[in-house]
Amino acid sequence: MLLLISGVAFFDCIGQSTERHFTQKELPAKCFIYLMNGEIYNGIVYTDNGKQITAALTNGTNARYDYIDILKFHKESSGISASGDSRFHYNKGFFAHFVVALNSFSDNATVVTQLTIGTRLNKRISVGGGYSVDGYEIDFSQIALRQFNILALYGYGRYNITSGRLRTYGFTRIGWGLSLDNFREDYEGGISLSGGVGIILSSKRKLRWLLELGINSQKVTGEFRGRDNNGQDIMVQFDSFLQRPLLKIGLEFQ
Repeated sequence: MLLLISGVAFFDCIGQSTERHFTQKELPAKCFIYLMNGEIYNGIVYTDNGKQITAALTNGTNARYDYIDILKFHKESSGISASGDSRFHYNKGFFAHFVVALNSFSDNATVVTQLTIGTRLNKRISVGGGYSVDGYEIDFSQIALRQFNILALYGYGRYNITSGRLRTYGFTRIGWGLSLDNFREDYEGGISLSGGVGIILSSKRKLRWLLELGINSQKVTGEFRGRDNNGQDIMVQFDSFLQRPLLKIGLEFQ
């Protein structure tokens, strides 16, 4: 019982600490305020009495936060860019994003999923690598519609064109596509390319929505055996570079 009471008293003291985060000389301090509930605000801290701070936020409001509700502070630096409404973008560090095809501009294009993991070198440039599962088709006229499922492993590069709440960027990926149809040996993949433009929304949290418009390209070679309209056996050899315009939506973490 005594141990339980001591533990409660200990955690209560944490919330009522009189140790200040900012000295009087450091105020006012421009920083990001991370709350325990996961929210992040950008603003200027004007007072700190060891129990509570007051701040003018970039969204135009004044706020008071008790220490017990604050996780940490982060002074503004080149690692973060604020968008003016307590939302921000990271300029450095790890990221991972996952996208899927939302729509296509070709009857023969199919769903694409893509996972990329990388790092931001600076405010403009990011690099990484990942994989995607792409679907392609070739229409052999009156013979058949041929489907290909490709696993593409690639290197990834991104350049941020603008900054703000909507960050516009150009991207490219270069890699190699492998056949996912192991039970079929009549085709194989090859070089895999993709490029386009995208936008990513600033956020108060570590997750951000992104939208990309680009073209996926894939080399496939092989042969197809079937029957024509007259019932005659036929073999078609192909060496094709397939291209599919795609509009993709996804989420980026961190």
